[in-house]
Amino acid sequence: MEFESGTTDSLITIVGGAYFQPIADLVARLQTLSPEASRDEVHVSQRENGYAAAICLLSVIALESFLMRVRHFKHGEPTPGALKMFRCLYPEYPRTDDVVEAFVVRDLLAHNHLWEVKYKWEEEDRAAQLLEALHSFGGDDKYQDHVDVADRRTKGLRLHVLPNRVDRRDVAIILKVVWEALEYMDTDDHTACPASPGFVKFGAEMVRFRDLVQCFYEWANSNTDSKTDTSDTP
Repeated sequence: MEFESGTTDSLITIVGGAYFQPIADLVARLQTLSPEASRDEVHVSQRENGYAAAICLLSVIALESFLMRVRHFKHGEPTPGALKMFRCLYPEYPRTDDVVEAFVVRDLLAHNHLWEVKYKWEEEDRAAQLLEALHSFGGDDKYQDHVDVADRRTKGLRLHVLPNRVDRRDVAIILKVVWEALEYMDTDDHTACPASPGFVKFGAEMVRFRDLVQCFYEWANSNTDSKTDTSDTP
């Protein structure tokens, strides 16, 4: 694009949409990993865990970024906390609890919630068997309300809250939750939240971000080892 000398313009400085391509790149790398590699009750492989954690973080941060833009356009008052802002701006959104659970996972990864895990190694299965998992953090209200500590998952979407167990399934669900929230915000006011259509390069093709999210969701649910993850798919 060429700019005429002397022209002026303005920019609302959010980064939200710029995260879509890095997310797509990480998804491509995650899809190369075998679901059976180092997966048990205690952890998944460091590579899968690292890619999964990074995608979860970037996805929720992208949502926060667009929320700040919407607040600017709607002249909303500064609200402490992105979730409070989301509830204030979109009180009728039907899946707010899912958004909350995505933020729960974001928080536990970003703030490195610590667990003390006791396990034993089962040589026959070549896997770790969980004996006990204790956490030492108090947690905030959303954590208390939305996490089943005994099961180490969120109550609704069954997302892992043991950081070492965050995996491809968690990524697929959080991406879907985030994109559905963004589409709702976009439909409400595209000028304030220009998230759609959002194209990214995936492999040799340019694809809509929403199509990437859906294809990855389907792929992740067909490439998760049922022996180590028996939760229902939301």
